[in-house]
Amino acid sequence: MRFPLIISIIALYTSVSLGAVFNVSSYLELVGALSIVSKNGEDDIINIAKGNYIIKTPLIYKPAENRSLIIQGAGADSTIFDGSNLSRILIIDTTNLKDDSEAHVTINGITFTNGSSSEIGGAVVIKTKQANITVENCKFYNNSGESGGGLFIRTLSGTVNIKGNSFAENTSNGGGGAWIQADYGSIVMLGNTFESNTANGGGGALIWGKEVKMEGNKFNNNVANDIGGTALIYGDTVSMARNVFISDTTSTNGSAFIWGSLLSMTANSFFNSTNGNVAWSCVVKSD
Repeated sequence: MRFPLIISIIALYTSVSLGAVFNVSSYLELVGALSIVSKNGEDDIINIAKGNYIIKTPLIYKPAENRSLIIQGAGADSTIFDGSNLSRILIIDTTNLKDDSEAHVTINGITFTNGSSSEIGGAVVIKTKQANITVENCKFYNNSGESGGGLFIRTLSGTVNIKGNSFAENTSNGGGGAWIQADYGSIVMLGNTFESNTANGGGGALIWGKEVKMEGNKFNNNVANDIGGTALIYGDTVSMARNVFISDTTSTNGSAFIWGSLLSMTANSFFNSTNGNVAWSCVVKSD
């Protein structure tokens, strides 16, 4: 009874002579592709056709080799991963590698919705040591997790690029829309939207890196039960330009709580944010 699955995976692999590009159109094909690319000795690309993919068991990628992976959807409005509120959707972890400096991860053009976990990352979890992480042009909607309702990222010294994504109606204890952490690395966030996310801390997002750059992001109607309705932002160096914060709510310490040794704030806008019964737009602290 397992022959159709085996045949599908073999056909998937042999249809690509170089083993670098995989075109998939079903959950089982995607599972097979992730298994192959974890150990085929190539820098791989997985192209996922448009469709609604029901994910009842998380997709897992834990490579055995120091190689890069791009997971490419047909566009966030076309390729939809639905966790049915049963589990996380995608887990990527390169930290088992002795050297993951070339095991870079890119995710592009996918919607992640209805992911659920009592642990980190309601929909997507990505962890690396040195490898860079890029998430762009994706949507995270109606996910819930302990830390990072929609997305949880942690790298020790890699660079994290978060570009052109939408985070909406996600919930968590910390970082309602996303938890982005680069212990000794840098975080670049460009042109993302965070709307109607909820957390105890960092309603829209919790962002923590050695260097943090945020430009052209929009935060609207996010809520924190404790601190940082819009976001909690920590970094040795923090640069913020042309970000917009609207109607975010928190009970303490401002809509946006920003803490860094070196701070640069340019042309950011704050509208209608509240701190309990008092309008506080932003709390900035520097060492």
